[in-house]
Amino acid sequence: MLMKSLMNALLLLCMLFAVSSKADVKSDTKYQSARVQGPISRFESYSFGDFGDSVRAFQTNFKKMYYADGKLKKAKNDTPRMMDFYYGENKKKQPQGKGLMEYGNGDRYIGQWEMGKKSGYGKMVYKNGDVYEGNWKNDKRVGQGTLMRNNRDKSLYSFDDNRVRNDGEPVQFSGFWEDDALHSGKATCGDYSFVGTFNSDLGLDEGTRTYHRYLEERGKFKSSRSESKNHIEKYDFVDGTAKYDYSYYKFSGTVKDGQIYSGDFEYMENYKYMSGTISERSFSGNIAFFYNEDFESLFNYKGSWKNGMPVNGSGYIVLDQKIDTVPKTRPENKNVYMNYFKNSGKPLQVNAETIVPFQVTKQNNTYHINFTNWNENTSFIAKTPKEFNNILEERADTIHAAIVARELAEKKAAQEAERQRRIANINWDKTIDHFEFFVVELDKAWTKILRGYDVENTTFTIYMLMANYPKLLDELEYAGYKPMTKAQENRLNKLMKKAEALMSKYNYY
Repeated sequence: MLMKSLMNALLLLCMLFAVSSKADVKSDTKYQSARVQGPISRFESYSFGDFGDSVRAFQTNFKKMYYADGKLKKAKNDTPRMMDFYYGENKKKQPQGKGLMEYGNGDRYIGQWEMGKKSGYGKMVYKNGDVYEGNWKNDKRVGQGTLMRNNRDKSLYSFDDNRVRNDGEPVQFSGFWEDDALHSGKATCGDYSFVGTFNSDLGLDEGTRTYHRYLEERGKFKSSRSESKNHIEKYDFVDGTAKYDYSYYKFSGTVKDGQIYSGDFEYMENYKYMSGTISERSFSGNIAFFYNEDFESLFNYKGSWKNGMPVNGSGYIVLDQKIDTVPKTRPENKNVYMNYFKNSGKPLQVNAETIVPFQVTKQNNTYHINFTNWNENTSFIAKTPKEFNNILEERADTIHAAIVARELAEKKAAQEAERQRRIANINWDKTIDHFEFFVVELDKAWTKILRGYDVENTTFTIYMLMANYPKLLDELEYAGYKPMTKAQENRLNKLMKKAEALMSKYNYY
């Protein structure tokens, strides 16, 4: 009887414990549900806010499990750290509903699951710092989504002449994804943006790329390096229309095969300036450049230009002469710099005696140059811009030297003829009389000075005489001190000796 009472009491105790445990489980489930809804309420709208808060909420409110061989298992203390750990809702040992997966490679995902696969809306934070937030299906990014990708290589924008740096700025890709790849949408990196379609590795395919008001490219893009992936700055514009509006570079027109094809063009650097139009990759307009950093030998040309060399036009070169007040670095004000290149044939602010205008035509590889001011012609073959420049300057130097020598000889001959003409026409008696008057008056003045007579007025007289003395000497020197007769020559020699003696006294005094 006693044994039966003990058994009944034990059974009743077990029943009460079972009811109590069942009540506790229900209460705990309800409590867990309430706690989950609190800290991660933002998760329900799938706007995650602070990702770390959401991670801690899942870790706090769900048991830790690991995912291996396609199944969820209870995590133990000895479970390897490199396993994939899961916190969240599950069904049939599979992530199902909402949950957090911490992958062994360092990636973390919070979002919706369907039988162990990411499906629905979710956010993936990759170990390398990239972040994707958007729609998933069967573990792949599908539908609308945004990827914030680190610009890890910190490279320069290849299309921007190395002048704009966006080191380390993230690239954001947003739009419509298909089969884990972005198909169409928008990419931004710093102040650059692209709207269009993408290739399989997030590379720019076809669309419009812009940078403030400075750059707009519409058309096809292509990777500039075979090894480059996933970086907006690694893709160059190859076909379409483009507009560039930088202070040093302006273009509006078409691009083919990655090269400017046609349109309006202006370019400026330290030693070069171009302004004109491009048609089928051939330039027409004004081009000017200095040959070296000392701003010597300015070349200015206006006409058609192809493959870096003139075709048909005119211009001038300035040989071996410094340009006035040229800065050693490019001025901030472009107009100051451009003044050295404008107005082909008429240099601005050029201090040069050797300005060589020319006209040029080209047939095959043969250039025909006419140096217009000299009425001289030359022809030569040049295959490269450097070869053309060197030959042109050499020919101009040679022709110029010959012409200068000829002009100098003609000038000397003209001067000698003029001297002989003046000698023939000079009235030597009158000239010697003038010189004698100077000597006599100077002698009188000097005598008065020595005797102390009227020193002030006499000194003034000497000053007046001395003012005329250079003119007398110039006239005699120009005539070669060669009077027409021997008597005139003797008379002049005596006066010259006396004048020299008086001058010596005057200088000593």
